[in-house]
Amino acid sequence: PNTDTPTWPEVIDYAPYVTGSPGAFARLRRRFKGADAFRLVYFGDSITQGGDVDPDCRFTTRFSQTLTENHPRKALSFVNAAIGGTSSSVGRDRFDRDVLAHRPDAVTIMFALNDKKLDDATFLANHRYFVSELRKRDAEPILMTSNMNTQVWMPGLDHAEQRILDFCRDEDLICLDAYGIWKDLGRYGIPHETLLSNGINHPDNVAAGVFHELLKRAFTEVT
Repeated sequence: PNTDTPTWPEVIDYAPYVTGSPGAFARLRRRFKGADAFRLVYFGDSITQGGDVDPDCRFTTRFSQTLTENHPRKALSFVNAAIGGTSSSVGRDRFDRDVLAHRPDAVTIMFALNDKKLDDATFLANHRYFVSELRKRDAEPILMTSNMNTQVWMPGLDHAEQRILDFCRDEDLICLDAYGIWKDLGRYGIPHETLLSNGINHPDNVAAGVFHELLKRAFTEVT
């Protein structure tokens, strides 16, 4: 595939990476389909914030546009509550103010890159808090794994990403496994290092499309 255009993410078979609970996917899709108004909050670190990605190529921008264009009769609203360089512990401190205050119907959550050095107990406590508070308010959590880094930044990332997959399995949650796609890019002849806009840890304009494609499937496809 040509990695110089935003079309290459479309060649990927996304089905194996749209993982987690079928019941959670059904709840999200049922709620969205039946809603006259729907608010989605994007929550996480610099990947969600859109670091080193052109504003119109950020996955949050693209997905918001996709939903709006495909559902013109719904009153849709979107909030990007991500802050670069932060872990889920920082996210927990500001969760009430920056996420719950918006009364979301669904929230994407992605912190794995900056949770690499976080111990398991703290990781679990933070994510259980996010999920429990959202469930109290009948909002659907959408957990996402992240992209890969250059090799020098990789230690601890496999474990951090696997914790997300395990947590989603144990807690009956949606999981969009972007990290699984990045690990499999070699099958498509795409060196993942070439897709990092800053040469370290931020996906480029094209690679951000992976997150966009996963979110489209979360809202529209049967798993």
